[in-house]
Amino acid sequence: MLHNKKKPVRRGLFLLVTLLLVAALAAGCGNKESTVVVATYKDGGQVTESEFNSYTTLIELTNPQAAMFMSIPQYKEQELEKYVLYKSLAATASDDQKKEAEKEAKDFRKELDTQTKKQKELKQHLKDKNVTAKALEDVVLVMASSNKVISAKADALKAEVPDDEVKAVYDKNPNDYNVITLRHVLVGTGENEETGEPLRTEEEAKALAEELRDKLRNGADWAEIVNEYTEDEGSKPSGGLYEDVRAGTWVEEFKEAATKQEIGVVGDPVETQFGYHVMKVEKRDIYTYDTLPADIKDEIIGGIVNVKVNDYMTDELDKLEVKIDLPKEELPEAPGAGNEGAEQGGEEPAGNGDNAGNDAAAGDDAAKDDAAKDGGTIETPKAE
Repeated sequence: MLHNKKKPVRRGLFLLVTLLLVAALAAGCGNKESTVVVATYKDGGQVTESEFNSYTTLIELTNPQAAMFMSIPQYKEQELEKYVLYKSLAATASDDQKKEAEKEAKDFRKELDTQTKKQKELKQHLKDKNVTAKALEDVVLVMASSNKVISAKADALKAEVPDDEVKAVYDKNPNDYNVITLRHVLVGTGENEETGEPLRTEEEAKALAEELRDKLRNGADWAEIVNEYTEDEGSKPSGGLYEDVRAGTWVEEFKEAATKQEIGVVGDPVETQFGYHVMKVEKRDIYTYDTLPADIKDEIIGGIVNVKVNDYMTDELDKLEVKIDLPKEELPEAPGAGNEGAEQGGEEPAGNGDNAGNDAAAGDDAAKDDAAKDGGTIETPKAE
């Protein structure tokens, strides 16, 4: 996927829980728990080292990328602040919300117990981490309860979003909401994934793109051209087709060409950060604010609400007057320190998500994970 990646921000970390509560594959063994307090907050609230260990273990199991950052003190403090907030919000849940959360936590525990019988290595890992199944269930209960509170707040905020606020978001980037069908072939300028060598020079890529443009203008079959040349694996199976896609999901140069290029004509190569694209726009539905489909308007509202929920959660955290007292840790030297990090890449001309409507979709993508492996998955409560 060629999505532009957003810079991480503290508030953005809260989005994950408003959209999807974490899942876990785990088992429990009883060892002595630490009663050392690592965080205190308003009205006598506290989090013990053992409780926070259960929370971070759950996060590490479900999100390997997060696990890599857990050894960084600042990141770990942020996670502790987040858990304090979730615990505080959970305490405000209504009786009905608590009942729903308890059911979800029990369902989690049943599935967890099933998985522990299949995964001895994971069971040993939990034993090594000194985390019990009951402790993980308790963490899920906290998160499920807080999620009910957050969801209720989001619903209330959604009902209060005025139409002029929605229109203001639309007016910032009206072309983002046009729905377009097109075909394209990407002549990439990146690196070969196997060798690390450049695929081709800029000049070679542009020349090849112009050659493909001419072939397509002269009646060459799109599917054959795409199958042989494109570096966009996402659209390759469909012969380069992107059907009924919102323009705002594409990077700026691609979006502009898709918005302005004459329909039915194979255009000149369009350069983006991924290489040169040759495209043919097949259909373009242009929407004014008054004709905007309800589902798109709802996405804009969802993005606005996400921002408001983040503001609410940040304000609530500030009110808690959290004091952190994590034990100092010595950081081990990373293997291969000094080497270049792993490269990231992708091949769909997807957009930058600058508007609030796209933020909702970005949040959904961010909430997805592939942590469940080796024998099944454990379903955990999702945001309503």
